[in-house]
Order: sequence, then C-alpha cells, then structure tokens
Amino acid sequence: MAARSAVNARQYSTSEPDLKTTLKEAIPAKRELLKKVKAHSNKVIGEVKVENTLGGMRGLKAMVWEGSVLDANEGIRFHGRTIKDCQKELPKGKTGTEMLPEAMFWLLLT
Repeated sequence: MAARSAVNARQYSTSEPDLKTTLKEAIPAKRELLKKVKAHSNKVIGEVKVENTLGGMRGLKAMVWEGSVLDANEGIRFHGRTIKDCQKELPKGKTGTEMLPEAMFWLLLT
C-alpha cells in the first residue's frame, strides 16, 4: 500500500482505514513526542507580561498544539496548511468546488 499523506482524507465509503485505526497508528508517535517535551519541563521558553494576562496570549508560544496556528500576517494554518492549501488538497464533493467539511474534520483529528 502506498504511503498515505496527512491530507489523505476519506471520501464517502473507501477502503482506507477508519478514524479509529488511523488514530491508533498515530498516537504512539504523539506520546513519544510528549515524553521528549516533558523531559524539558523546567526550561523557560518565553516571558509573560501582565498585559498578556489581560489582553490575551497573542504571539506567545504557550501550548503545544499542532491542529492550527494563527499568525497575524499569514492567517490560520491547519497542520501547516493555509486555507487555500486545504481548498486545493482536501477532497471535494462530486459536484462541489470546496473541500468537504468531513475532510477538514479528518485533517484536524489526524
């Protein structure tokens, strides 16, 4: 079976693995990454000012999260992809021109 890309999303009924199988394959690597990050628990990664606690955490690297990243200049990215990238790469309906909502959901979960 050919290697699957992160964008490989199920469209309708396919022979691709289901979500449960896909997550079962992905979770061990994520757990290993978390262990490596936890090994550096005492290291300082940035500075938080009082204004950040009042005005929000914009611009601060404060949480490991790869589902989406919001950049003030580039806009939002989902797993490193812009909205335009997602519109090009994710599956569309048979007559549609936009990505299927299920395809975006699959991308965010996997």
